[in-house]
Amino acid sequence: EMTSSLVGSEMCIRDRCRNIKRIDIPKSVTIIGENAFQGCTNLETVSFGQNSKLQTISDGAFARCTSLKEIEIPASITVLYLSAFSECDNLKTIICHATLPPRLNNASATVPENCVLYVPNEAISLYREATNWNRFKTILPIPE
Repeated sequence: EMTSSLVGSEMCIRDRCRNIKRIDIPKSVTIIGENAFQGCTNLETVSFGQNSKLQTISDGAFARCTSLKEIEIPASITVLYLSAFSECDNLKTIICHATLPPRLNNASATVPENCVLYVPNEAISLYREATNWNRFKTILPIPE
């Protein structure tokens, strides 16, 4: 059980986490550090605790997690590095519950091909107009 507010930088380097299929991030975690789960090629599910306090998903946090097809980001998020998902070739769905678009850093990173961004219905126009979020070709309301 992780209780720290930071899920460590490069936590899973050197093949220690290669076979992880699911990660449950406790609600106390506020930052997912740089390259924290990079290269966890078997990772399929990332789950955040109810009432998560997550604020930042850092550069490369889930880079090269090629089994990740969907991620649901809690409403508490304020900073997201687009590069967090670099080379996540199978990531097709990002659900972001934040009603105000988080600051999107590293916007030069590529959005995974055909990845759809789902946001709260009342926030769609905010995301479409917010800096760098237009990198997502498709922004839709979160299905009820």
